[in-house]
Amino acid sequence: MEKSIPNFLSVVIIFLVFLLPIVGFFTYSYIDKPPQPFLNYLGLGIIFLRWFEKGSLKMPTYLLLYGLFIIYTIIQDTFIVGTSFNVEYIRNSRFIGSFLLAIIIENMFVSEVNKDYFNKLSIGLIVVTLMVIIFQELIDNNFMVLPGYNTESIGTNTDRLVSIYSWVDNRMAFGVVFLPILALVLGEVARKNKNNYLLLFYFIGLLVSFLNRSRITLVQFFLLFFLIPIYQGLRLNVFVKYFVIGVVSIMGLFIGLKAINVNVDQIVYERILEQNEGGMLHGSAGTRLLAFEIFGKVFPQHPLFGKGKFFRAGGTNDIELQQLLGGRSYQIHVGYLSLLYYYGIIGGGFYLLFMISLAKKLYRDAKLTNMWAPFLCWLMYVVNNMTDVMFHFDFIGIIIVLVFNNFYTSNLSADSDFDNRNVKSLAV
Repeated sequence: MEKSIPNFLSVVIIFLVFLLPIVGFFTYSYIDKPPQPFLNYLGLGIIFLRWFEKGSLKMPTYLLLYGLFIIYTIIQDTFIVGTSFNVEYIRNSRFIGSFLLAIIIENMFVSEVNKDYFNKLSIGLIVVTLMVIIFQELIDNNFMVLPGYNTESIGTNTDRLVSIYSWVDNRMAFGVVFLPILALVLGEVARKNKNNYLLLFYFIGLLVSFLNRSRITLVQFFLLFFLIPIYQGLRLNVFVKYFVIGVVSIMGLFIGLKAINVNVDQIVYERILEQNEGGMLHGSAGTRLLAFEIFGKVFPQHPLFGKGKFFRAGGTNDIELQQLLGGRSYQIHVGYLSLLYYYGIIGGGFYLLFMISLAKKLYRDAKLTNMWAPFLCWLMYVVNNMTDVMFHFDFIGIIIVLVFNNFYTSNLSADSDFDNRNVKSLAV
């Protein structure tokens, strides 16, 4: 066990990540600022202390690639977009924040005691998320929400409910904020064959994902069902058992929600299927089709180095892109297309290599530890960028996933629970 000031501070910053909705409440309430920039300052200090103590830092391949991507974006922002690279830039950059947090995690020691605390905090976050989103649905969707975050105030409206997470991220990030925390808890109980708890947490995930009203969140949630064949084997009786349980759970969910006056049909038809907008092809899914059309027109103009991310940069906008979108969207609403448009083949290539490198690392680690939740969580992030645009990964869920993966890989020889011979797995 490592006892040092840098490691103690590393554990403290991870606790702050768990408590980020509370931290965000205070930062927004008293200084009208998001919480992430303050983590950047603390992260820089911890990394300096760690380097001063050890004389070096662990830097896995995925972080080197992400570092190259950040350097590319800084150069582009400075010389193409016209953004000043200064203290404020470093403080507000979530790219840099993601990089700093990942360095801290890769160089910290997570003890069994810390991991148990983190696990209890994860369960606590799940319970609080559930309670708040139910209250938002039934009573007031502005409850515990950042002022101005919602545009409607009726508890059963078809806008997305985000529980306690408006203080830390936008609506589209819900799946990579909440679901990775759920996945880690599911992985823990699945590994220990606690089937009753497994079903309970799956049901909580289904309920929260449905009330969130986001299709991509539901898709990400269903990725978590891969944990069942991983830990219980890919057999017909297992498939039939959980298929029946799933159907009954969905029916029970709909009947139960209708019994307490939740307008389930409105959520399904207007929010998920977007029938009021003429169907998904004319609603937000149509926005994604528009993204491919516009991308085909604008990408060939700057294929190698990219146009630059003018969107929300110092109050400027990409006028040409805005005119082509015609008010139907404010950006190319497919993450990977926006990546190539903003940063070109070179900058986008660094980012895609980073994603692949981290995916390979988490996959290799999962084969060693038989803890597959971190790998599945990274797949959620990959899926999320098919509909949203996010090139940072300092989300509560993703950061916590990296912390747990650190513990799993560091304790292979010390923890007999990681003996794969006693667990049925699809890993080869």
